[in-house]
Amino acid sequence: MAASKPATKSKPAKGGSTADSWPWDEMIAEFRALGGIADNLRRGEGRFGKGLFAIDPTQPVRVVVPKNLLFRLRDIEFKDGALIVAPASVESGEVGAREKAFFDRYQAVFDWGEARAELESYLTQMDALPQDVKDYLREHFEFKETFTGDVAARAQGRFLQTRMISWKEFYVIFPVMELVNHAAAAPGFTVKDEAIEIGGTFADEVYVRYNVADPMGVFANWGFVSEELVAFSVKMGVNIGPRQIVINRDLRKKTLVGDFLAPSVTEENGVTQLSYLMIGNARYPRLSKGLFYKLMRDLGLEPQAEEMFDHILHHNRTIFFGFLAVLENHEGPMITMLRRLCRHQLEAMSYSLGVREIG
Repeated sequence: MAASKPATKSKPAKGGSTADSWPWDEMIAEFRALGGIADNLRRGEGRFGKGLFAIDPTQPVRVVVPKNLLFRLRDIEFKDGALIVAPASVESGEVGAREKAFFDRYQAVFDWGEARAELESYLTQMDALPQDVKDYLREHFEFKETFTGDVAARAQGRFLQTRMISWKEFYVIFPVMELVNHAAAAPGFTVKDEAIEIGGTFADEVYVRYNVADPMGVFANWGFVSEELVAFSVKMGVNIGPRQIVINRDLRKKTLVGDFLAPSVTEENGVTQLSYLMIGNARYPRLSKGLFYKLMRDLGLEPQAEEMFDHILHHNRTIFFGFLAVLENHEGPMITMLRRLCRHQLEAMSYSLGVREIG
């Protein structure tokens, strides 16, 4: 998982610092002194709020977070409302004292210090949604945890979820780089043994693709609405005679089919499980059906593949049209955002045209 920004931005944290208490240039100087690279990079305001920009758009941007600045979740903690490196991790030698000082101050000024109030506001808005909207999100999109527990505690958990990335066998927080905003068509993070990197030439704002996701996945994971290039099925089951096929939404479990990534397929107690299913792709509109037909052919279900895919698409459309019907009865900023989410999801889903032959 990658870093993110919540639905609203740029509000001061409760009792936290402001960016004026540690100027950007001073923070970047310390980042570089600790081995980080931040070439041609400044902070600014863009269409998604605060983000990172090229100082000179004609020159490449490069950001490298070295391994000593990749902070494992097990080495950090919330204490008295602040996010810090746990003292025990310094005492054990897992984190250096200077790295701890950098992380603690960076979080207070640039990241958790800014994001805390935003995340709490987002969760409060979600809690205030009409009951039928919350029920629909719980039932069809697995939003149960979003509405459960104390707002402050949920904000802390969500902050870590939206900032962490997988590195080696750990989940880590990666300062500076996580300030970059998301764009579906941008390149992703380059994860190496010794560092995590991004780079390229950007006409204005620097973007990175947090992960491959559809509009619903982006909203569920990071709390904002985004136009995406792909759509994945909601979690559902399909019966073919006595055979049951269950479609999940776990994009971490993948396999290679020819030159393409495809869902993993497992059999358990007579039930066929697909880890996920792509049902639309704006760049390759024939690919979704092609991969599904290949999977069904391997399962000996090729004759039913076309009808099954049509059924899956119909079920997904029905879920999102049903959500729009629920939203019709209400108004408000979060309701407007959810309507836009449905539109983007249905649009991404519409890019399923023809069949690409995959051997």
